Amino acid sequence: MVVDNRVFCLEDDVKSSAFPGEITVLRSLSRRSYHGHCRLLLERRGTTIHRHVRDAFCDDGYGRELLSSDLYVNNWSNEDLTEGMVQHERAGPSIPSTMYEHLHSDRVHALHYYCPNILSKWAARPRHWPPPEAVQRVVSLGAVLTPVGFKGSKYQHVEWRVCFNAGEIELISNLNDTQTKLYVLLNDKERCITST
Repeated sequence: MVVDNRVFCLEDDVKSSAFPGEITVLRSLSRRSYHGHCRLLLERRGTTIHRHVRDAFCDDGYGRELLSSDLYVNNWSNEDLTEGMVQHERAGPSIPSTMYEHLHSDRVHALHYYCPNILSKWAARPRHWPPPEAVQRVVSLGAVLTPVGFKGSKYQHVEWRVCFNAGEIELISNLNDTQTKLYVLLNDKERCITST
């Protein structure tokens, strides 16, 4: 995962004034999207905006600019390749490639998502697991937005998925042996269901 440090996405109630002028600030519109997804409205264009971000904006029909997840991935897919590199067909938000015929990678370009309200609500839930120190580590790891919309959505091309990948890894590291085996079984079952 490659996260752009020049763009920050903010949840509804977070003020953008704390971010320096070179940072592009986007506002998440989660109330108008499917659960776990949002649309990103341009709040402030930064002075150091990357061309792949700049060229991914589209009009929302009301004169405002939305960051298109589809255009964003396409912009990264159209980059010039280095010698010895072969790029494969896009797989959702991932851009698979092979270097020198044997080094395979999948790159997903993501954006920072500053969502303290979502994380603090999760942290405040009553629980027996994980331990409080793991909960605080998960909150400190934050979230990212990946450029993939809700399957079948009318607005799929401008929706972004909320991901807590680093937090999930932290939680997995706090599983006991039985929980780990159950987690693996459930993940395998989910893969089988979604592939049919």
